[in-house]
Amino acid sequence: MNEQKNLSITKLLLLIFIPSLVSTALYITIGTYWQGIPSICLFLIVFIFTLLPFELFVVLYANKKQNGKFGLKIAFTNYEKQKWWKTILWGIALFALAGIISFTLGVVENKLTADLSSWLFSKLGEYFNWNNFELIKSYSKGILIFTSILYIITNALIFPIAEEIFFRGYLTNNLQKQGLCVPVIVSILFSLYHLWLPFNNVFRITVFTIAYTITYKKKDIGIAIVFHCLCNLFSSISFIVSIFS
Repeated sequence: MNEQKNLSITKLLLLIFIPSLVSTALYITIGTYWQGIPSICLFLIVFIFTLLPFELFVVLYANKKQNGKFGLKIAFTNYEKQKWWKTILWGIALFALAGIISFTLGVVENKLTADLSSWLFSKLGEYFNWNNFELIKSYSKGILIFTSILYIITNALIFPIAEEIFFRGYLTNNLQKQGLCVPVIVSILFSLYHLWLPFNNVFRITVFTIAYTITYKKKDIGIAIVFHCLCNLFSSISFIVSIFS
């Protein structure tokens, strides 16, 4: 078995931001010229075929280089198997804490970035504003149902698990020399890589740093996965309620 070689900072940043930039640019380009489905649905489809397979391939290929075969083992190298109920309880507790923070720090940040957000969508077009529910509701019921199902499956399950494997798993293993700074570094990189959601970075960095610090100290990546899935599930349900209300 080969020892894992740490990535250079340059390569680490390229692995994170180039795929995100390409996927976001493709999403905006297609959405600018074709708006046959809601922008959030277009986003999901584009990212299913671009960013998601890239992140999984990076982990699978790195595992092959280190362990001789494709797999995800490399993402769990520094984690230990924990009791499932403790993992779930920690995930729920952190989700509850994130909810409290969202009503304080999140609200303040939204107010501070409101003008910048309005300016951005005035340039890109309201089609890309996921909070423009009146525009989204103008699509047929069939398209809205398809969008809702796709959103729940991908945003609440597939995407968060894949991102945790990539960020809290594989990339974390390449930052072990940073010690206790790892949760902060990875959380900052994770937040900033959301180029398609350029706001709420302070909120994202705060809640994910807290969640990942617990994950890191407990050596249980499952905590981050449960927390991330719950956060995305809440946002997915909120979106669905908004477009069908």
